[in-house]
Formats: sequence, structure tokens, C-alpha cells
Amino acid sequence: NWTEVDAWGTPRRVYAVEDEGSAVLGFPAAAGRSPANIQVPGLADWVLAENPDARIVSVSRKDRSAIGLATKAPGHVYWIMEAAGVFTSSRFYRRALPDWVEDFNETRMRTIYADSVWTSIVPDEARSRSLPDTADYEWDGVHTYFPHRAHVEVDAASEATYNGWFTRTPGGDAAVAELALTALEASGAGTGAAPDYLAVSFSAVDYVGHRFGPLSREQLDNLLRLDRVLGAFMDALDRSVGPDRWVLAFSADHGVMDVPESDPSLRRAVTSTGREVRARVMDLASDTDEPAVASPEFMAWLEDMDHIGGLTSYEALRGAEPTDSIRRWQRNGFFEGRHKDVLGLVGLESYRPEGVLVDSDAAASHGSPYHYDRWVPLIFYGPGVEAGVHEERAATVDLAPTMAALAGLRTPPDLDGRDLLRR
Repeated sequence: NWTEVDAWGTPRRVYAVEDEGSAVLGFPAAAGRSPANIQVPGLADWVLAENPDARIVSVSRKDRSAIGLATKAPGHVYWIMEAAGVFTSSRFYRRALPDWVEDFNETRMRTIYADSVWTSIVPDEARSRSLPDTADYEWDGVHTYFPHRAHVEVDAASEATYNGWFTRTPGGDAAVAELALTALEASGAGTGAAPDYLAVSFSAVDYVGHRFGPLSREQLDNLLRLDRVLGAFMDALDRSVGPDRWVLAFSADHGVMDVPESDPSLRRAVTSTGREVRARVMDLASDTDEPAVASPEFMAWLEDMDHIGGLTSYEALRGAEPTDSIRRWQRNGFFEGRHKDVLGLVGLESYRPEGVLVDSDAAASHGSPYHYDRWVPLIFYGPGVEAGVHEERAATVDLAPTMAALAGLRTPPDLDGRDLLRR
């Protein structure tokens, strides 16, 4: 997000969980991380409000995922520090890593990372469910097929480079699942009478999708491996918590478009104007003490670009409820004083044309308002949930209030979401 101005009056970019006042444990030179930018309580906070002794556990490959799922609830919140290949946390949550996390980093992470070859487990009869394994638009254009070997594909002599390769394979998810179960045992979560909270975010689907595409052989292999991880994880919950004593919600933060080179209806828009757009916006935003507004000439210049599908002004988003779905999507994400990209500094929201991927090193990406980016699974499982498929409209904002209802938690009155299981 972009803020309006920093202390010197210059607009600047702010990472989602950036907080220089909350150091990363074990990495004093790294940028600080915390939920300081989160404005409202989340599901974990609701759990603690009902029971101050509740155990909170949140684990992910990404700092923004672990922190976003834990919000401001103190507890066991961990993510992988890629440069070092270990799990860490923030001083916002604790003063030091527990001994069992340190031990996990020294023993299990070394063992997990020792597996530096990614082989395919896709059965021969299932290969037709993916695109061919070799495609020059994948990864680096050379290492596009199984097996993938770290010492061949990246500079294995560089710890940070090697760790980055590993955590973007299914191995990163395996490490996350194992630490989450270790945290569950160490914290005693799930053993009391009142609800505890466990959040796990798996990132390999995103990373593999960016590098190889959603229909690649690598993504099919990754999904098969994730299915095994989830099955083993739920079996472990049955053993440690009890088969009728836990409820699960499963969803995703976004979808993805197909790789443009794999589908004639899609295309990759090449643009070299990004820096020019930023420079012109920064000039407009810095030359006045009043909120900057894009001129008609500037807007016409933007609309001529092949990666701009349309523009919406902040003035329109502040007005009456939009009637079309794209503007409603923009309205839902509108937050005064924060902007999703640099155009917000001159009061504009943009979106790309349908079926267009703005040129990048990624094989595929997301971030548009179209259905291929917005449709995600939303699954609930456990006591109180009847098996079946519901056809009515649902949204990811419904996940938290539905889970709260299943756990018997009170919720704030001003939620956007609703309890989907309410009869």
C-alpha cells in the first residue's frame, strides 16, 4: 500500500506488516514486522476475548500470512526467514523464540532442507490433467521439467538463494505443517474445554503457480503433495485433539489466470511505462498541499496503455453504491489514506483488461477483478457442519463469522461477512 505522505511530506510505499518498532527475532538488521497496520480485531482476537487463556498458533511461509491470520492476538506466530532458512517471529508477539522452535530450526529444518531435489509423484495416468512438462515460458525458461535440482537451478553456494528455491517448492509447505503440529503439542492447544485457535497458511500453490502456471505439471504435483500434507495434518489433529473436537475452515486469498502463452485468448501486455507513470504521479502528488487529482489529459494518456482496462476516480468510489461488479470490488477495497498502487496518490483506481497479464518474470499471476482471480474454495468441516454443497453466494469475509458461530464466539456488530450456516 501507498500512504499519503511520510514525515517529510513525500508519498511512500508501506509493506502490509511493516513495523520498524517490532524487531524480527534473531535478525536485528531485518525490517521489523507486526500487525500494527491492521485496523480491526480478527478471529484470533475474538477467541481471546472469550477466553484470555486461549492458545493462539499461526504458522506460514510468509510473514504477512502468519501475522494476518493471528492479527494482534499474542501467541505462537511464526514464519520462515528465507535468508537463513529458519522460522522466526516478531517482538510484538514474544521476547525470544521458545526452545522448541530453536530446536526445530537446528534439527528438523536442516533435515528438511537437505532434500534438494524435487521429483514428480504425478502418476502416468494423471499426466494428461496438466500441460506438458516442458514449456519455455516456465520458471527460467531452461529448468522447466522434472526433476528440479537446487544445485543446478540456482547458486547453491548462496544460502539465501538456495533457501529461496526450496521454500518455493512443496518442501516449504511440509516444513510449515510440521512446525504447526509441533506448536500444537508444545502449546497444549486443543486440550482444554474452551476453543483455541490454529491458523496455517500454505504458500507453495502461489509460488509454484507464479513460476510454472496453474495448469503446469509442477502445480499438479504440488497439489498432490499438499493433499497428502493436509490428510496427514487432519489425522494428527484427530490423534492429538480428538476426531470430534476440531472444526476446520479452508479457503484461499486469490485465484489465478492461465499462462498467456498456453491460451490464444490470453495475452501478455508488455509495458515500459511503469517508471514514467510513477514519476508523473509523484510530481503531481508532491507539487501541492491539497490532495492531488489526475487531469483529464493524464487520464487519457493512461487509458491509451494496453495494460489499463479502465480507471475509476476516488470521487466516484466515495459516491453512490456502484452498480457494476468491478466498481463494487474497488469500493470494497477502498481505504482513505491508503492506496493499492501509485495511481491512488492522484485519486485513481485502475484495473487491467480481461485476459491480460502485465509483463513480468512470472509465468502467471493474479490481481485482477475477473472471476478467474476472484473465485476461490470455501470449505467448512467438523462438528456442526452438514456434508453438502451450497449454491448461494458466499465470500471470504464470511469465513470468520461462520467459524465464530461454530465455536460459540461473539462477533463485532459491524462485520461485512455473515454466518453461512445460520438456519
